[in-house]
Amino acid sequence: MVRTIVTIEESDKKWLDRYSHRHDQSTAQTIRFAIKNFQKKSRESDYRKTLKDTTGLLKGKDDSVRFVRKLREEWD
Repeated sequence: MVRTIVTIEESDKKWLDRYSHRHDQSTAQTIRFAIKNFQKKSRESDYRKTLKDTTGLLKGKDDSVRFVRKLREEWD
């Protein structure tokens, strides 16, 4: 693990300490957990955006299977 220093508002530090105490964990563990959750939500958001951006991409093509086969033939 890498150690880092972060400057936060005093009220945020107090909240983190209270939250950590209530959940019987260190403040560092609470922060690590929050970062992991943030990463997971970010990946899920990116995935949903990609799905939204690509949904219906082949709309208007004659046949999606034929279209994909044609693309693959270009790779050979």
